[in-house]
Amino acid sequence: MFRFRYVTVLPLYFWHIPKTAGTSFIQWLDSHHEPDDVFAPQLLPQLEATRDEDLRGRLLYRGHLADELSRRLAGPTVDITLLRNPRARTVSHLCHIWRAPEHYLHDRLHRIGNDLAAVVQDPVLRLALTDVQARYLATSTADTRDTRLPEEATGFFLAQARYELAALPSKPVLVHRATQRLRRMADFGFAEELDALAQRVANRRGWPPATAMPRSNVRPAGAPWELPALTPGDLRALDSLNRADSALYQAARRLVQLRAVRSTPARIPFPRRGERATAPV
Repeated sequence: MFRFRYVTVLPLYFWHIPKTAGTSFIQWLDSHHEPDDVFAPQLLPQLEATRDEDLRGRLLYRGHLADELSRRLAGPTVDITLLRNPRARTVSHLCHIWRAPEHYLHDRLHRIGNDLAAVVQDPVLRLALTDVQARYLATSTADTRDTRLPEEATGFFLAQARYELAALPSKPVLVHRATQRLRRMADFGFAEELDALAQRVANRRGWPPATAMPRSNVRPAGAPWELPALTPGDLRALDSLNRADSALYQAARRLVQLRAVRSTPARIPFPRRGERATAPV
């Protein structure tokens, strides 16, 4: 005979690192929630402009919010994230900046042009593209609010630019902090195996089995770079931007293998808003 107890289901927070297949994953996460249960803002400036009473009480948070969301919520969340092959992620990031006029680095990138070597040598673009995955996991927004910007960014994008253009610690420190963040997360996966993470999340939340999800925003139209067409010199330039990210990616691969051997995710019923789930003790 089973005894039943109330189980508090914690809100889910997807740490969206730019250009890691997060758009597709967010669409899938959103499909399992009512609109009122989702915190819609996905950028730091939007989070800054949100009152505490409008921020709390949601079941799903997702976006480029780094650790600022956790600081504002001041309560536990179930944290997950996606990583991507560093070369592929960087090319995708460049393509996004190239085709997005609203991006604070769009004009600068177009002034330099599509010569990848020149792009990588530009000090501002280099800083913005360097070890982005490790930055988003290891760097605290609290330490970047006073960043002196080398590129003008005012108004809406100011908070995002301060975070993304802040000076980084040494590579060993960056990798260590980012890896420790991954270890503390409930789960993480890879853009190249997006459906595998979706299935594990579905198992944990008691959702229907995940099906193969369509990929969104994979390569923006009109961008001048494609990974298969890059020269060996271009690839070396990309690698010079991603020494910490490459180490992080390899460490994450090893961690996923260890987790698969050591544990099986628990299935936790996911209640509707205003309801509580019960589970056998």
